Amino acid sequence: MKKENCLTLNNIAAIIALLLFALLLTGCHIHKYVDGVCDCGSFDEKWLKQNFNMEEEVNHIEININQDFTDDEICVVLRNSRTYPILNERHFLLNEKVILEHLFNEPKRDSRYTDDEWEKYLNNYHQMVIIHIEPQGKEHIIELIKQIEKLPFVLAAEPNYLEHLD
Repeated sequence: MKKENCLTLNNIAAIIALLLFALLLTGCHIHKYVDGVCDCGSFDEKWLKQNFNMEEEVNHIEININQDFTDDEICVVLRNSRTYPILNERHFLLNEKVILEHLFNEPKRDSRYTDDEWEKYLNNYHQMVIIHIEPQGKEHIIELIKQIEKLPFVLAAEPNYLEHLD
């Protein structure tokens, strides 16, 4: 009797080991999400839908090297949100040291607005993040913007354009 139980346990252990080995061979990855993002660079769909309007149309801005912009900042507009998440460096999946400056976080209700006006305001409200990086040239900024534009919660990304007063 004990021998049969032992064989059964050995068989179960062997099956589990084979399944784990098969998962490794097929490249399956068990995602561990922290604040909606996995170390592998994927995002939790449920987290995205809870925090952002994923139906909003993305706005890609044409950028060229001849435009006058800084080489150490990127302006990022997030998709509309009613939860106003504060994103951290992990969310932007950049392989360099950055400093994030959050602008336009959760709005405070303005009593001058009617309920309908406030609702319309919230439907058009977007958080903004300024990403500060070490200057490495305009080409580097353009490459980072292309990378950031692919993030599912980003509505638009552009360099920090310089304005000249004439």
